[in-house]
Amino acid sequence: MAALRLLKDAVKAYTDRSGVPYRERLRMTRLGFSPESYVVYELDRNDPYDYAPTRLGPPLYDTNGPTVTALLTNKLLFWQTFKAELPMPRVLALAANRTLMPVAEREARSVDALLALLAEGPLVLKPVTGQKGKRVRLLSLEGGEPALDGAPATRAEVEAALFARDGMLVVEFARQAAYADAIFPHSTNTIRVVMFGGEGAGGEPFVGSLCHRFGTRATAPVDNMSSGGIMGRLDPASHRLGPACTFPFGASRLVWHSRHPDTGAPIEGTLVPGVAAVVERLTGFMRAHPAIAYVGWDVVITADGFTVIEGNRGAGIQTQMFGFPFGRDERIVAFLAHHGLAHLMARRPGGAKPGVR
Repeated sequence: MAALRLLKDAVKAYTDRSGVPYRERLRMTRLGFSPESYVVYELDRNDPYDYAPTRLGPPLYDTNGPTVTALLTNKLLFWQTFKAELPMPRVLALAANRTLMPVAEREARSVDALLALLAEGPLVLKPVTGQKGKRVRLLSLEGGEPALDGAPATRAEVEAALFARDGMLVVEFARQAAYADAIFPHSTNTIRVVMFGGEGAGGEPFVGSLCHRFGTRATAPVDNMSSGGIMGRLDPASHRLGPACTFPFGASRLVWHSRHPDTGAPIEGTLVPGVAAVVERLTGFMRAHPAIAYVGWDVVITADGFTVIEGNRGAGIQTQMFGFPFGRDERIVAFLAHHGLAHLMARRPGGAKPGVR
C-alpha cells in the first residue's frame, strides 16, 4: 500500500504544472499540500509542519454541517435569517425566472424601478450562491446615466446583467471608510476574519486569521485574490496592515507590496479603524450560534462602523500565509482534534503531534 501511495503521489506531482521544482512538488504532495503551497507558505524558509495542509480544507468546511452550510451558502437566506443580529447591506430584490421580486421595503419590481433607485446610490448585483466575487457587478450612475462596473450601460445591458443567471440579488452598496478608499477606490475592500466556534472551540469562538483584501484594476469592483486582488496581514493587536501580496498561480515566489501596485498608496503600516468592534460583535454572534463552527467573514469598515458582506463556509486556509499557521495555534489544533481531523495534519518526523515543536 505504501508503495502504491508513493507511486500515486509521484504521478500527481509529475503532472502538476505549478512551476515548483519536482522534488518540492513531490514533498508537498506527500505531506497533503498542493504543490504550489511551497510558494504560498514560503516553505523554502518556513516549516511545513506548522501549516494545515490543503487536504484539510474540505473536511474543515464540513464541520458546519449541512444546515449551517446551506445558511452560509445562500446569501438571501443568510440575510433573512440574521439581518436583525448583524449589520448587513439590505437585499432589495431577487431576480428569478426572468422576474424581479422585491425583498425589502423599497419597491423594485422592474428594471426601470431599479434604475430609478440609483438616484439614491449605487447597487450591487450578485448571485444568491457563489464565491470568489464571480458575476458580481456594480450598478451606478455615471454622469447621470446608468453604468456597470463604471462603464456606460444601456437599459438592455442592465437587464442582461440582472438576468444573467437565475437567482441574482440586488443589494445596497456598502460605502467603505476613507482609509480603504485611499488605498484603492474602485473596489469594495474587505477584511477577512476567519473564525472557529462551537463545541470544538470550547464554547468560546476565536479568530484564527485576520487579513485585508484590496482590489486592483484587474478585479474591480471586487477584491478577490482569485481574480488578481491582493491580500495582507491585519495585525490582531495593533490593527495595522502588513504588506500585501498576490496569489502566485504558477509564480516561483510571492511578490509583496508595501504600496498598492496600481495607486501607489501606502498599505503597510496603515491603521484600520474599528477592528476591535468587528471582532467583538462577530465573537458574540458566534457565541450565540454555536452551530456555526468555521466561517470566513467578509467585512467592510465604514465611516460609522462596519457592515458584514457575507459569511463564507469555505474560507480558504491560505490565509495562513499571512503569519497565522494553524499548526502553531493550540486552539485550532484542539478544534481539529475535537472534530476528528487531527490526523489530516502533517506529522513531524518521529510522530510528534501538530502544534508541538
